[in-house]
Amino acid sequence: MSDYSIEYSIVSRGTEKYNNVGYMAITEIKNKNRYILNVDHGIKESKLTSGYLKANEEYTIHNIAFSRFQLISALMFNKHKKEIKDNILILGLGNLGITLLFYLLDKNYKKITIYVREKNEMIIKLINIVKKEFQIDLNIVTKIEKEVKYNTYIDTTGSSEVIENIFNIINYNSTVVVLSTPRDEKYYISPLLINRYNITIVGGHEFNGNSFQYRQRVFNLLLKNNQNKEYINDFISEYNYSLEVLNRIKTKKNNFIEIFNYKR
Repeated sequence: MSDYSIEYSIVSRGTEKYNNVGYMAITEIKNKNRYILNVDHGIKESKLTSGYLKANEEYTIHNIAFSRFQLISALMFNKHKKEIKDNILILGLGNLGITLLFYLLDKNYKKITIYVREKNEMIIKLINIVKKEFQIDLNIVTKIEKEVKYNTYIDTTGSSEVIENIFNIINYNSTVVVLSTPRDEKYYISPLLINRYNITIVGGHEFNGNSFQYRQRVFNLLLKNNQNKEYINDFISEYNYSLEVLNRIKTKKNNFIEIFNYKR
């Protein structure tokens, strides 16, 4: 099997903070497709790796990067859409959170609140784009209030502390979606609370229980759906690769999604 030249890699901030390895590299166009491989940043050539995805040459790099993160939400939603009721609280607004947001908006959910640590210029720009494209006013909060109840809580942080906070404010008959992979070793979910509050808990792991063929079919649909959405470009920044830049991105993001361009 021949090697593929790698032209881009996508930073997955949350996962890479724990394993210190990148896993979303995008190859050159070969056989009219690009391939998304489980390969670390800075590597310029690779053979196809297990679980790879492919994208037709017609799709832009920004579309590929955006759809790659959105795939996680789509796989979860396809299994559990009956449990995802409007009046949603999304916890976190990184690369997973923002792609989840637009997936829900495309599915015509209207009442969405997002918990973030602080508001900044990126979030203000996001609010304006959502209002223009979907005629919806996003509700951004910096504190999880016990008195405010939601039907669906979706965690994209992977933080045990945040997950604990969800269960401290939970409403009866709510659904909790653990979309991001928790990395901590402490968990605060009481089986008694689940029983008494009639809570539905949904897992959102991308690989387990999803075949290679199914992941690819869903990915193809996302690429097609996102093809003409020019606003996606506002959420993505490109850099020349260096270890210094990578470490800086992991510490502080300058945009929702950040990629390395090895062609420049």
